[in-house]
Amino acid sequence: DFKLWSLAYEMELESLEDLDHALTNCLNEMYFEGEDPSSAETLLAAARYFRNDVKKVTDLGQASEALRGYRKLEPPQGRLPIPFPMLCVIVKVLWKEMRGYALYFLMVWATCCRPGEALKIRKRDVVAPTSMCRHWIVILNSGKEYPGSQRPEVSNRGAGSQGRDAVRPSKVGESDEAITIDQPYLKNLGKVVMDYAHALQPHDLLFEFTTHDVTKAFNVCLNKYAYYQMGICCTYQLRHGSASTDVLQGLRSLTDIQKRGRWQTPKSVRRYSNGGRVSQVFGNLTPFQKTEAHNAERWMQKTLGHGI
Repeated sequence: DFKLWSLAYEMELESLEDLDHALTNCLNEMYFEGEDPSSAETLLAAARYFRNDVKKVTDLGQASEALRGYRKLEPPQGRLPIPFPMLCVIVKVLWKEMRGYALYFLMVWATCCRPGEALKIRKRDVVAPTSMCRHWIVILNSGKEYPGSQRPEVSNRGAGSQGRDAVRPSKVGESDEAITIDQPYLKNLGKVVMDYAHALQPHDLLFEFTTHDVTKAFNVCLNKYAYYQMGICCTYQLRHGSASTDVLQGLRSLTDIQKRGRWQTPKSVRRYSNGGRVSQVFGNLTPFQKTEAHNAERWMQKTLGHGI
């Protein structure tokens, strides 16, 4: 599983330093995905077993430090889900000057995907409704072109070429992952995204910014609206908020949510798709914050309804 993960994220594993760096990043993702600390311990034990250059786990300095933090922070409390009205506040403040960031956050929520996955979406991956499906569809992973395939490498602003796609698997080993945007309150999101991307070519990325940039903007909003005090601290909580809202509104069963979010274990789904937690977070807001969030949600419905 770790080798598939490193391939999907193009992580080198040749040297001990490369291995340590890749394991640290993998442990961080496992933590935010809500996996049990025992899974993290098993991963480092496997690295020690299979790699001759790892005599003891402490040879992996950064990964060992990450594991200590993992054990310290888990399981006191899983990641809290962000309520949708609070997301609307963030989106509203970014809408005029940073429209791409705002739509990125909405796409993460709409597809219940990992934040990094949304940055890989190309214009061609957003499929309009047809007679076969009345909802917008987002292809999160249609296969990644790489050198040596029949299709040449395509640049971010290339026009593409003919031939078959040579695919590389996603984090969970899949090479074809499609999600429908079927939440009633996000009905026209696909159209708004396509209007935003009207000047792009089919193979162009929808969002031309880095994880660092978009996380920085998110954190600025969290500080501005005092959401840190509510336990909201990272973009992964959009994914958790989406799943929790589906439960709260009765849109999906836990099995459907697990499939949609591509969680590998039911335990992770039970932890993060907790409708009660998202209500609790919203309930802890001040009266002013609640009014502000409700106003932002109404603005969101008007904006998506008009498709502007």
